[in-house]
Amino acid sequence: MQFVDKNDPLVDSRFDLTLLKRLSESENVRAVFDQAKTDWKQDQHYSQQGLSQQQPDMSITTDEEEQAIQSCVDYHFEKYYLPTMTVIQANAYMLSIEKVLQFPDQLPVNSGAPLLIESCHHQSIFSILYWLVINLAHSSHYNHVIMMHQQEDIDPRLMAQKNVAKAWHNIDFDLIRFDSTSQWYKSLKKTVTANTIILYLGDMPTRLFDSNSLGDTQCQLTLSRTSSPALAVKRFSAAKKISQKLKATHHICNIQDDRSVQLTLASQALTLTCPLESWVFWPALGSLYES
Repeated sequence: MQFVDKNDPLVDSRFDLTLLKRLSESENVRAVFDQAKTDWKQDQHYSQQGLSQQQPDMSITTDEEEQAIQSCVDYHFEKYYLPTMTVIQANAYMLSIEKVLQFPDQLPVNSGAPLLIESCHHQSIFSILYWLVINLAHSSHYNHVIMMHQQEDIDPRLMAQKNVAKAWHNIDFDLIRFDSTSQWYKSLKKTVTANTIILYLGDMPTRLFDSNSLGDTQCQLTLSRTSSPALAVKRFSAAKKISQKLKATHHICNIQDDRSVQLTLASQALTLTCPLESWVFWPALGSLYES
């Protein structure tokens, strides 16, 4: 969901697209991000694109809306500064996520088959998946990672992770584009090994894909207030079919209340869970996602 067309009418209604448009037009990236983080309430466009405008029936609090804005801005800024780090800096930065989120004490054991980890676009998802990969490599001897991605232009963070994983941990990292036109499955099948971790983000909107076999696949978006009901959105995911064809062990990676990361066998939990304020696709709720 990167910005593509500056003339797209959706830009005026979506915070993330407005932000990306301004970035593409500016020579001072840092100034654009600082303005979005600190002065968004005074901006005539940003102020009309907040989470409360996207979900007027949910009674979004001021703190929740602020957190949603900050999460979105931080997520998009990360792709600019992570690639500027040295290998040592990038490795330390991504692994420091354990200071913010609690990770499972026990991770899946290498069963002699590929491991597929499916998650969603949380603000810190790149660091979360990196932490899991590195710790699984050390505990269960996985030495190969395949990241499925949707964009033709590869996210700079993925290239940074690929370089750091190889240089610092001797883990091979392949990137395979997943879309409706590429021969992605042939590439995946050819590349995967018994010691491979496949990373897949399964919270893309259903209307971007032509599929009649989605089932009841959902993403539950929760608010920080425990009494608030979760918002369920339909999502597209090919993770189940991929795991079945490759005989991979399929785990769901959920983020609970921005406090902990949970890995659960997909056979026990097919629903992704993420805090709404930290889910970076919230600006698309009123346009791409059914709500």
